[in-house]
Amino acid sequence: MAREAVEIDQAHRSMFPSVHAAATILVNELQPGAYGEWPALNAGVAAGLAGDFETARRLFESARRHAASQAQVILTYIDDPVAFRSYVRGIIEAERAYYGLGASPAAVAS
Repeated sequence: MAREAVEIDQAHRSMFPSVHAAATILVNELQPGAYGEWPALNAGVAAGLAGDFETARRLFESARRHAASQAQVILTYIDDPVAFRSYVRGIIEAERAYYGLGASPAAVAS
């Protein structure tokens, strides 16, 4: 199981070499007017981390039902880039710890 997690982590690092690349890919994969809740939330987080807060806001506001509560919390930080990055970094670190993935990549940690 640990080997599989490492392989998945390596695959994701090659697919998403930077925060800007991840944001571009995730935002471009969304189908206009038909994106699901979690894809919109994930793309919004990536866009915000890449500094595109206008796109992030639009995507968070589009999230509904299951993702809505998380999107509403994240929206409270959208006007403060430092607080936004700090909050999202906390989410990432908690998820990485839960899955035993170790420290965040440098692109997110900075």
